[in-house]
Amino acid sequence: MTSSSEDGSTSALARAWFFLRGPRFVDLPIRLLALIMALTVLVPGSFEIDDPRYMVLLVIAYALFIPASFLPFATAIASTGMSLVFVVLYPDLENMFPEVLIFATAVLLSHRRWISSLVATLGLVSYLVVSTELGAYDGGADGTIDLGFGWLTYSLIGMAAGLVELRIQREIIRRERAAVGHQKAVEAMRARFTRDMHDTISHSLATEAAIIRTLARETGSPDTGRHLAELALVNAEATRRLRQLVTSLSSEAAHDSPIRLQTEARQLAAAIDSGCSAGSVLLSTHVGDLPEYSSFSLGQNFRAIVLELATNIIRYSTPETPASLDVEMRHGAAGRAELVFRSENQASAELMQTPRSLRCRAEAVGGTCRVISAEGRRVIVEVVVPVQHTASSGLVEEARSETTTASAKAVLHRATTAADGSKNRGEHVEGSASMRTASQPEKVQT
Repeated sequence: MTSSSEDGSTSALARAWFFLRGPRFVDLPIRLLALIMALTVLVPGSFEIDDPRYMVLLVIAYALFIPASFLPFATAIASTGMSLVFVVLYPDLENMFPEVLIFATAVLLSHRRWISSLVATLGLVSYLVVSTELGAYDGGADGTIDLGFGWLTYSLIGMAAGLVELRIQREIIRRERAAVGHQKAVEAMRARFTRDMHDTISHSLATEAAIIRTLARETGSPDTGRHLAELALVNAEATRRLRQLVTSLSSEAAHDSPIRLQTEARQLAAAIDSGCSAGSVLLSTHVGDLPEYSSFSLGQNFRAIVLELATNIIRYSTPETPASLDVEMRHGAAGRAELVFRSENQASAELMQTPRSLRCRAEAVGGTCRVISAEGRRVIVEVVVPVQHTASSGLVEEARSETTTASAKAVLHRATTAADGSKNRGEHVEGSASMRTASQPEKVQT
């Protein structure tokens, strides 16, 4: 509640300051000048006589300088009427209301309100005519010259302020247009680069995928099948990274934004199944119920661990024997959520120690990695990684806002269209891609 009251007072002060300084750059100097002129009533000798009515009228005249900087036209009308009243009551004393009228006219000219300034000038002329008829202090040639010189001086200053404000505003508009034009040029260049890169690389990847499928049909060697399965994973991951790069180049989404963990896991499992099918590797994958969203770092570790387990199975499992790879959520001690990765395959030799790269990756995020030997030379590798509330509302909203940007949708649509065209030609890459991460899995037999 205290924070809300402080925010309210701060916004109230900001609104008050904006009202006082005005929307234009020249408003603040004009209003400061009006305040200074209003305070001259405090100068000794300002009052010529001690008549209370005269003193009140003189104070009102000086006070009208302040509203003249905010409401110049209304102040000009009021000062014209008050000047006529003053000249009738005190024709032999100096009248300050015409000075306020001249100042208001200058403010109108700074706003380039030509008709309103002309009306205010006619009010000054009418005052001079009445003063001359009454033989007042400002009447005759002397009063006309005095007030005319003041009107000319203030008018020139007001028009100069208006021209300065006009030039400032035009420069602001010019720079805004230049910034918008530059942004459009950058976006056009980025879109052109993205399109050309996608067309070039996707064609090469589609050709590579077609070669993989052709080799898979023509060869019967178990070792060749393993290489084909691994090559299929590499090809699929390259395709996925290409699409991710295209999306990042075509949108303003942050590189470390939250990801859809459940969707990524199912796409990764589909890619592994596709690659193993190309190499005739009997590997089945199963993905349990995972958090819908996760942090970027958790998503990277998730993909790296799954790919390393799958790659090790492809490389070192006994040919033509079934293997499995399971990923699920588990609630550990003290209600802590954990991601459990479990691979099981038959190997020609017993695995004496845990794969070093897997162990290092798990320990880096507070997890564990262990190897379990089962009967019949079956090896089980289990990696447990703690999860720290990956589905918080803040991550969800951020991920949704970033994954639904229009530019990303447009690029993904173009990528899908191009992929469908390649598939019709028999050259499309299978599904959503996956491959080994930048830290390649160590060749440790599992």
